[in-house]
Amino acid sequence: MRSLHVIVLCVALGFSACQTKVVETQSEVTSSDASNTPINSSRVKTLPKQSAPNPIFQPILSDLENKTKIAVSLPKYIPESNEPNPIYALVEKITPSTYQILLAFTEDCTGGTACRLGSISGEAIASQNPVLNGEKVFLASNITGYFNDATCGANCSDSTLVWEQNGVRYTVALKAGKLETLVKMANSAISIQPTEIDPS
Repeated sequence: MRSLHVIVLCVALGFSACQTKVVETQSEVTSSDASNTPINSSRVKTLPKQSAPNPIFQPILSDLENKTKIAVSLPKYIPESNEPNPIYALVEKITPSTYQILLAFTEDCTGGTACRLGSISGEAIASQNPVLNGEKVFLASNITGYFNDATCGANCSDSTLVWEQNGVRYTVALKAGKLETLVKMANSAISIQPTEIDPS
């Protein structure tokens, strides 16, 4: 019946009036339909924008992207990276199937205890890889990690947290690091998709 009313108004009032009435009628229909149709909120939610890796990795992103073929997973959270003294990410090894990054307090650190904060690595899973062991930890995206605590004598070794994802075995390590800190690092890496790593 509403369409018939529009046609009658077109004839009686002329084109310009008809155009106005059509617009008004369409608005009424839209409003009516909206009020009678429930909105599924789960369908209109937008995904949150995922964060980028910690800025300390910026100088080495190009090398990582160009020299390894595995998915690179770098954490957003690095302990002490917001302190006045900078933390440096130094490439120790890159091959098509692996990468190893040293986290250090100096640019010329070679892994010595005094200048070492920890490390990050990834390697393609192969049949010769040792079986993961340690304390099981539940990480983001329903991933299971394995924690091994540091041992301390004259110096302390690294605590490590290892997990596997998409065919790659990842490790975050900190000198005498606490489980809570390593979990925070790992979860911040898991939440970042490899495609988001942009060397520019």
